[in-house]
Amino acid sequence: MHPGFRRVLGVLAGLAVALGVIFAVEAVNGTIYPLPQGTIVSSRESMRAALATLPAMALVIVLVGWLIAAVAGAYVATKVAGKVPGPAWVLGGLLLAVTILNLMSVPHPVWFWFPAVLVWPPGIAAGVKLALR
Repeated sequence: MHPGFRRVLGVLAGLAVALGVIFAVEAVNGTIYPLPQGTIVSSRESMRAALATLPAMALVIVLVGWLIAAVAGAYVATKVAGKVPGPAWVLGGLLLAVTILNLMSVPHPVWFWFPAVLVWPPGIAAGVKLALR
């Protein structure tokens, strides 16, 4: 298989795994800490009010899920790409960009912004390190 194709496939496979982990963790988190009844997810103000009612632990669980997603996605991206770390870092850049878009579109508490952005690089680095063992 052509190395370029393997690298693209690595990014896509890593993205699929990372998104799967994120969706699974956030689904479980939503069961533990559901949004208040009547929350309109398409309304910024409704989401701001809903997120303000959730305990901090609900957002900490999201961060932990994102960290696990980064490790798992980077691991898969690196393995599929043939033990080349570049695709994992491309994946990390994509996940970081999506995180920033999410933070700008859904009004999260201010304290959440800093760890939400910083969770990706160490997670990607850990996933790459595990894959290169």
